[in-house]
Amino acid sequence: MESCKELENTSYSGGHDSAAFSVTVATTATGCELVTVLGEIDAATLAEFGSELAALPHRGAYAVVVDLARVRYCSCAGARELLDLRDRAEHAGVPLALAVETHAVRRVLDVLGVAPLFTLRRNARAALTAAAG
Repeated sequence: MESCKELENTSYSGGHDSAAFSVTVATTATGCELVTVLGEIDAATLAEFGSELAALPHRGAYAVVVDLARVRYCSCAGARELLDLRDRAEHAGVPLALAVETHAVRRVLDVLGVAPLFTLRRNARAALTAAAG
């Protein structure tokens, strides 16, 4: 099994373009907070990623869904941010689901052994349904 250190040193295709990274947070008509992430979650983008997640869940949210389907790379530190969000959501009694379509995100969650701690779905629609219970 790979360690987190080995995973961090793994090269990935596409290079890094921080301008191509974005995190948006929207509230659906049903009160679910939908976080959509695009690009690579790495040292250059971690502060922005963590900052957006740090405020979640907002008061009154019935669920949080993080759509990671278009994330090309996720560092171990990015996975730690997701774990922090999971802890906050659990403490607030708010369901959390992740849309994980790419191997890049699933791999880091598997290597760290934390995938079972999350509700994982292949796309945002399925994650929204899962979070709704």
